[in-house]
Parts: sequence; structure tokens; C-alpha cells
Amino acid sequence: YGLIFEGIKIKDKTKVAIKVEDWKKDYLENEAYFLVYLKGLGIPKIESFGFYGKYKILIQNLLGDSLQNIFKKLNNIFTLKDICMIAIQLIDRVEYIHSKYIIHRDIKPDNVLVDYETNKILYLIDFGLSRKYRSSRTGKHIKYSYTRMMVGSAHYSSINSQEGITLSRRDDLESLGYNLIFFATKGHLPWQGVKIKDRDKDYGKIFSIKKRIKPEELCLGLPQEFCDYIKYVKNLKFEENPDYNYLRGLFISVLNKNNLKINLEFSWINNKNIKKEHEINENTPQHFDVKKIIKKRE
Repeated sequence: YGLIFEGIKIKDKTKVAIKVEDWKKDYLENEAYFLVYLKGLGIPKIESFGFYGKYKILIQNLLGDSLQNIFKKLNNIFTLKDICMIAIQLIDRVEYIHSKYIIHRDIKPDNVLVDYETNKILYLIDFGLSRKYRSSRTGKHIKYSYTRMMVGSAHYSSINSQEGITLSRRDDLESLGYNLIFFATKGHLPWQGVKIKDRDKDYGKIFSIKKRIKPEELCLGLPQEFCDYIKYVKNLKFEENPDYNYLRGLFISVLNKNNLKINLEFSWINNKNIKKEHEINENTPQHFDVKKIIKKRE
């Protein structure tokens, strides 16, 4: 919903990400609120938020590449170990934000980044569409209703989202499941080929496929635990507290069955293409003034 720049803090030379958005939009302000509120492992650290002219500006710690970009660079191939470790870390992230009464509402490969230094820690980003599912003051859960609006990205959104039902914790987990299956099938979700040209028509196509397909068919050829995950999250009630330990355990079980170590050694860690891109960024810094760029755009 805006522009993103790589910058350097003048005082200590720390690298940061600078996000810029038109002042009329609310996504960046919403994100700033949640980043201040959350503060945890795998959550971007907010440095500053404010206004400049007709723009809102958020500054946070600089992160590495997204899982979407890494996946493309590896020719749409993540190892089974990669996927299970992604699952475990992201279930951790989702459980954490849910413990703070927040739902993300737009979990997709573009919104998961690796840390800048090691490429091992996964960060859940972009909280512009997030909201609280429970009041911090009263503890009361939001009400079930029909909003008639889809929230998030059609390819990864839950069936409830596409039906226009108010989202809750179960929907973050369903979206996460579609991400994992996307990686496990080399980018071939049954509805992945539907390109969004006509929103109503094409969203309808995706929804139709997503609602019709059974978990067994969706997870065909994958370890049974993937199917068990989808079945579990789809059967969660609107206000139900998910069993995150059970969901993590499914992927730990896959790792154990295949004699794979549970660590942070992802297949992309020593990949030359990914490392080379970071080296290019390191050696060719661009110096600019964000305020001047904004003025040019005006």
C-alpha cells in the first residue's frame, strides 16, 4: 500500500527499513500501533513513526528477503525440512500474536521475512490489516457476523474470509496452512493459476475451488500431517482457542519420521544466489533523502 526504502540511521549507521504511505490511508498507522504493542521475537522492531507533509512514515529494523523471493530463487523448491521448520516458527509467531489478542489477517509468503544477518529467524510483517479479536479491557471476544468483505490475499485467505465472515484465530492458521502446502507442492495450489484480473469473478473462481476441494485431495502426496493440520484448523469454532502445541507437534513428527534434525539450518542459508544479492546490497549503498523523494513524487 506504499513505498519501502532501505536506509541508514545517521547516528549509529544501523540499517533500517523506511515505509512511506499517503496520509489518507490507515494501514501504516495501524501497523505502527501493533508493532509498538507486540514487541517480540520474529516481530519487526519499530524505530519511529510520524508524519511528513502528505505522508505517514514508519521506520523499523531492516530485515532480509521474503520467503516468496527465496522460494523463487530456489526454483520453487523448499526441502521437507525447510517447510517443517517454517511451520514450527510461524506457528510460534501466530501463537504469540494471538496471545496478545491480535489476529494478523494476511499471512502469505510475501509477509514472512528472514532476519538480515543470518537468514534463520522468520519475521511476520505487515500488520496493516491486523485487528484485535478480543478486548484487552474486558476480555470479550469479537462477535460473529457477515462483513461481506474479503480480508487478505485471495490465494491464501481462509474460506471464511472469502465468504465475508468475521475473522478470528482459526483463519490465521488456515492461511498459514495454505502457505505451507504452497511450498510443499512447489507453488501449485489448485487455485494458484487463477490470475486476478476481474476481482469479483476471479475471487469467485478461487473460492469455488477452495471450498470444493477436500483436505485429502489438497494434500495429495504430502505427509499425512499436512492433511491433519488442514482438517484441524477448518474444524475450529469461531471463538475456540487453537491447540498450538498439537499443530507444532505435527511437523515435529514429520521431521522425526524422516530423521531430520530440528534446527535452524535452512537449505537457503549458504545459497550463493541469495548470499550474492546481499553482498551487492552491502557494496553498492544508495544515499538519498526520503523527504526529497517524497517532494518529487508530489
